[in-house]
Parts: sequence; structure tokens; C-alpha cells
Amino acid sequence: DSIRKENTELDLSGGWYDAGDYNKYIVNSSITCYTLLQAYENNRKYFNKVDLNIPNESNNSDFFIEIKYNIDWMLKMQDPSDGGVYHKLTEKKFSGFVKPEDVKSDRYVVLKTTAASLDFAALIARFARLPENKLIRTHLISMAENAYRWAEKHPNVYFKNPSDVFTGAYDDEKLEDEWFWAKAELWLSSNEIKYIPSFKDLKLDGDVYWADVKALGLISLANSKTYLTRDAQNLLGQYSQKMVSNFKNNSGGQVFGIERKDFVWGSNAVACNQSLILIETVKFIKNPEFQSAAWSNIHYVLGQNPFSMSYVTGFGKKSPLNPHHRLSFSDGVEEPQPGMLVGGPNYQKQDKNQEITYSSDFPAMCYTDELQSYASNEVAINWNAPLVYVLSFAATQK
Repeated sequence: DSIRKENTELDLSGGWYDAGDYNKYIVNSSITCYTLLQAYENNRKYFNKVDLNIPNESNNSDFFIEIKYNIDWMLKMQDPSDGGVYHKLTEKKFSGFVKPEDVKSDRYVVLKTTAASLDFAALIARFARLPENKLIRTHLISMAENAYRWAEKHPNVYFKNPSDVFTGAYDDEKLEDEWFWAKAELWLSSNEIKYIPSFKDLKLDGDVYWADVKALGLISLANSKTYLTRDAQNLLGQYSQKMVSNFKNNSGGQVFGIERKDFVWGSNAVACNQSLILIETVKFIKNPEFQSAAWSNIHYVLGQNPFSMSYVTGFGKKSPLNPHHRLSFSDGVEEPQPGMLVGGPNYQKQDKNQEITYSSDFPAMCYTDELQSYASNEVAINWNAPLVYVLSFAATQK
């Protein structure tokens, strides 16, 4: 096991703040970066023309360089002595609504976990296959395999905040999907038969989010050219068909094409991730019903909703002005930073004890554009990533 001792100082600079706070999490970074990489590989010509005004002395696109910026931080989160990956880099408590440079509290890496190590293994193995990484591909695959081996030795290390840490947990104790995703990516990158994933007992239900990543493995396999490709494509088709059927048959009814049960924390990302699955499926299965459903969700987040508003800051005639986002609040500019997808309606209202007022108790209208509404008006990297995916798809359609 690791030879690192408590209070060892580490260079963990770089990477992206996860959400409205200033902390960084491996589990959420993994699905976020995968989604952006998939968008990039689907539409390279489009992204290669995008100027993000990022200092870039390489021949690679700004978009790739930005993704790599976060992945470079993720690579630092692996303990090289044993391969395990720390779950998060965090303060002990959420800081106030101040500029990041005004946060003076110490930051800690907290607990290596099975979920973080498997997600890391999957994402880094996926990243290794990009042609931009051909010179370091072997090294990246080795890091991914080391993380996987750590998970094999520690298959049940679940995250729980220590008693003095109160930031986001991203805790998950159902790891069948993480094992599947990691195996799929490692097999495609290493060609080692020991990593060949099994479709047995793969449940095609639930939405794609940080705690349910099986669809990511299916997407990678469906886009590969292996003997499992057709099976993965068929499973994606079943996944999409079940999703669309749920839209139609849900006894709770629909609102603007969205299932009532989907109005949960990050409901706008639920909609975008559903579109991601549908878009990936129509690449192989030409089903107009799938394409229509994908477009419906895109229209929804951009304004075809009960509030007739774009849920993306800075875009549309009406958009959020007070997102739960420390940087926007503290930067001295009245308008929020543009381009952020807020979480959206959430009937669970986890923040209802705050001094905020929701528009309604009706699920589709459990939203308020108030700073303190972290349950409906926060932003997060794993919400913006599928938005980027679906918008890049829309931008390249004739």
C-alpha cells in the first residue's frame, strides 16, 4: 500500500472547480471529461475551428487543450506508489461567496476509493486512445491499469466524508456500472482479454449521471470496431427505446416532453444526457422517433418550458441571473458568467429550509432564480458537458 504519510504536501494545481463551489472531485470529472471527449471525436472539424482564447502553443485545438487541463489535474490525484486514486480535493467546509483567491483555508485529498479509481481507469484509458496522445499512450494506459488493479485489491472502499469534512460526497455503493465502464475502456485501449466486459446482468434503466456510467462503456464499444460492437449498438437501441417508451407511457404524465419523475437535482442535465444517448443511438439505428426525442430535450432547456426561459446563463431573452455560483457572485460584474446550465426544476427541494421561494409545488415548476437555491439554480461541470455535447450536435446538423 501507499508509503505516503498524513500531512504530506502535494502539488494538485490545475483542474476545474466542480460546481458552484471551489472543490474538485474525481468521480464527477470523469463523466464530464468523457462526455466532452465524445463530443470532440464526433465533431472534430467543428471543434478544431472553435477559438476559445486559450493560451495554446501546440497544434491541438483549444477545446482539446481545455479538456486536457482538467485531465492533467486528475493524473496528479493518483498515488504513484500503489495506483489508488483520491476521491476529491477539498476544503473541510464550503467557503463563502468570495473570489477563489480569497479562500485561505487548507485543502486536502480525501480517501482513495473504489469508485474514483475505476472512473479514473476508465477515463484515462479512453483518453489514451486519442491520436493526440500517441506519444504517451502507453504511459496513460499503465496509469489506468494501476488504478484498476488498486480497485481489484480494494473492491469495497466506498466514500464517506470524514467527521470534519462537509463538502460534496459523490458517494456511490453500487459499482457494477463502474466496473463495466472501466473494463470496456481498458479492453479497447490495451486489447487484453482479461478486460473484456460482459453484458450479462447489465440493466438498461436509469439515467446517465456520475453514479450510473454503464452507458459510457456501451457508447465506446458501439463506436469501436470489435466483435462486441454490434451487441453494444443493439443494447444502446434497447436503452433508447425504453427511454422513449417511458416518455409516452409514464403514468405521471409528461410536461414539455419531459417525464415528471425526471425533475430532480440537475434535471436539465438529465434531459441533455437523455439526448446524448439518443444521438449516439441514431448513429447506428436510424429511428426518427429517437431523433425527435433528442431534439425535444434540447428545445426544452433552451426555452420550450413552463418558464419560457433559457436555462443557460447569458443566452436568450430570459435566462438565470442569480445562479448558485461563487465566482459569478464575487467577480464584481452584475450579470453571471455566460454559458452555464443551471440545474433546473427539482421537486425534492433539498434547499427548502433556506429563505427562498419556489414558483410552485408542481414538479416542472419547482425552480427559482435565487442565489441560495443550490437545489435548482446551481451549476456543475457534469451538467454543462452534455449541454456542450448536444449543442455541438445541433450546430453541425444541416
